[in-house]
Amino acid sequence: MLPTTYELSLIMTDEKNTSGSDQQSTSKGVDYKELHRTKKWQGYLFEFVMLFLAISLGFFVENLREDYSEHQQELQYIKSMVEDLKQDTLMFNKATQQKKIAAQISDSVILLLSLNKKSKKELQRLYYLARIIPFNIGPYLMNDRTYDQMKSSGNLRLIQSPAVADSISRYYFIAKDLSTTVSQTQMRLQLMLELQGKVFDGTVFRKITEFDKFTFQPSKDDTPLMTEDKKIVNELIVSTHYVTSILAFTKIHSEGVNLKAKRLLNLLQTEYHLDRVKKH
Repeated sequence: MLPTTYELSLIMTDEKNTSGSDQQSTSKGVDYKELHRTKKWQGYLFEFVMLFLAISLGFFVENLREDYSEHQQELQYIKSMVEDLKQDTLMFNKATQQKKIAAQISDSVILLLSLNKKSKKELQRLYYLARIIPFNIGPYLMNDRTYDQMKSSGNLRLIQSPAVADSISRYYFIAKDLSTTVSQTQMRLQLMLELQGKVFDGTVFRKITEFDKFTFQPSKDDTPLMTEDKKIVNELIVSTHYVTSILAFTKIHSEGVNLKAKRLLNLLQTEYHLDRVKKH
């Protein structure tokens, strides 16, 4: 079907406009189609860059938030550990003094048992000293709750400083090694008490014990030994000697651990800018 006269006139008009537009663009030296495509790609590039920056900034902010959160958690653990160490140093000071006294008492018991002839006063003192040996041997009750909690939960990784992390691990490893000497002390003490039952009169132990206050006072009565058999007495002397020796060793060991506790305490307070413990 042939186009109508009106349709032909529209086609001719459109061709003229297109031709005129092309001529105008060419005459000014500007390719508007190419310019449009360039602006389009520039817009895409700008949007990509902005999107990339937004995502990167989001990751950066999230990492900062996580780092801050972990640092705060680390700080809380360290503060709690500092309190544990303060209690440890107090415990070591007291326990070391107890071990020193117990070792001296045990050695005095050995000297009194070694006497061929014992006066009434010496026997009274012997009973008294033999009874208070166990009373002066206390366990080491370390406060390692924070360290154990961090270790079991995997939060030791929160400690950023390798030097601090290494110092903490070494201290608690050495400190827990004291449990070995404690178990050995208890074993030696049990053997000594069994041998005491063969040498000492249990009724005398009962008389010198004030149960209301759980204190001990030397007897004013005659306090003879159950036996003077040299073999049995020697077994008790040897057993008491081993108790004395392990107490002396434990005292030296605990002094070393106490020194490490104080050093670790000062290190944590310095690294984390915490208040120092007042020195007495």
